[in-house]
Amino acid sequence: MKKLVSILSVLLIIILSCQSVFAVENISFELTNCDTSQNRLFSVDMIAKSSTELSAATFEFKYDKNMIEFKNIKTNNSKVKYNELDGSVKVSYLCADGKNINNGDTIFSITFKAISSGNCFVDFSASDCVDSNANFIDVGNCSSANIQIGNSKEENNNSSKSSSASDKNTKNSKSKNSSHTGSADDETSDSAFSDFGLLNNIDDKSTRFLIIGIAIGSSIIAISLIGYLFVKKCLSKKRKTENAATDSNDKSSE
Repeated sequence: MKKLVSILSVLLIIILSCQSVFAVENISFELTNCDTSQNRLFSVDMIAKSSTELSAATFEFKYDKNMIEFKNIKTNNSKVKYNELDGSVKVSYLCADGKNINNGDTIFSITFKAISSGNCFVDFSASDCVDSNANFIDVGNCSSANIQIGNSKEENNNSSKSSSASDKNTKNSKSKNSSHTGSADDETSDSAFSDFGLLNNIDDKSTRFLIIGIAIGSSIIAISLIGYLFVKKCLSKKRKTENAATDSNDKSSE
C-alpha cells in the first residue's frame, strides 16, 4: 500500500512538472477602430498583448474590397511580409529578438484607402504565434476593426457652412469692435483737455512731467529776463537824472 501511494505521488509530481514545462502562454490581438472620409488614406494598428515576448505570428485579414482598398503595412524594428489576395491579405510577422508586449503594444500598422461611404469591418485570424524561447503561444481574443467612412461631399458642405458661419461671426465681431472703438475715441477726446491742455494725451508720466518742467523753467527764465531789463532801464534813467542834475548845478555855480 505504501509503495502504491509513493508511485502515485511520483506520477502526480511528474504530471504537474510536465504541465509547468509545456504550459502555453495566451496572446490577444486587437485592431484599432477608425473614422475617416471617402477617398482618404487611413491606418489601423495591430495591438498585441501577452505576458511573454512575441517573435513570430501569422495573420489573415479580410475586408470589403468595395469599401476599402489595401495599400501597405509598416512596422518598427521588426519584419513583415504580406501577400494581397482578392479581398484579403496574408501577413507574416517576425521579430528575431522578441517584442515585449506586456502592456499591449503595436506590432505593425495597416494602411487602407476609403472608397465608399458607410460602415465596414476588418476581420482577421491569428496563428503560429511563437515567443522568444521558440514556444508556441495560444491565441486568445481577436478584436476586429470598425471603420466608419463619411461622405466627402457632405463633409465639404458642412465645412463650407461652418466656414460661412464663422465668417459671419467674424464680421459681426469686427462691427461690434469698431463701434466700441468709436465710443472709446469719443471718451478720450472729451477727457483730453484739462488744466494743461493736450498734455493728457501723453501716456508717459515722466515725459509729461519733463514737458511741464521745461515750460515752467522757460517761464521763469522769461520773467527773470524781463525783470533784469526793467531794473536795468530804471537804473539807466536814474543815472541820466543824476547826470542832468549835476550839469545844472555846475552851470549855476559858474
